[in-house]
Amino acid sequence: MPIDDRRLLAIDGDSFAHRSYHALPKTIVRTGRKGAGAIVGFANFLLRLYQTERPRAVIVGWDTLNVPTERHKKFPPYQSGREFDDALIDQLNILPEFVAACGFANAKASGYEADDFLAAAVAAEERRGGTALIASGRPRHLSTRFGKNDDPLSGPHRRNGAHRSRRGARALWRRSETGAGLHRAAR
Repeated sequence: MPIDDRRLLAIDGDSFAHRSYHALPKTIVRTGRKGAGAIVGFANFLLRLYQTERPRAVIVGWDTLNVPTERHKKFPPYQSGREFDDALIDQLNILPEFVAACGFANAKASGYEADDFLAAAVAAEERRGGTALIASGRPRHLSTRFGKNDDPLSGPHRRNGAHRSRRGARALWRRSETGAGLHRAAR
């Protein structure tokens, strides 16, 4: 049986939810006057990316906020001082339901970050002979997570802000020169 040659799309859900939350006005609300900017922005991003790429499958990884990860245990200052608005936490709790309603997979478990799931998904995709696209609003973050000693990517290379690996996975989005907005990385 031939392998479907369409790519796996692996998305850092928290990254794009945070970007949406901070980029859109807080006047975007849902029932009960609860915030909806992260939901609207993330939904627009996810659906636009799906329509553009037409991947074989989509997996969205989510960070754990309620328990420390291995990175926190090994390096206590990791993300220290990071605080989240209650409105953002509320929307982060709803977004996996939206992802599932779209028919896409979520990956979230206590003690893990989105990056852990993205790395595992890319490694599994490569083992099956497929390729993966990684969508994250934090390209520098990806190069830290997926370095030369990590399984899924063998030394990411920078080219126009996009991350590529010798094995086919790469970051799909990058920041503009001013840091505002997302732009499609060169293929």
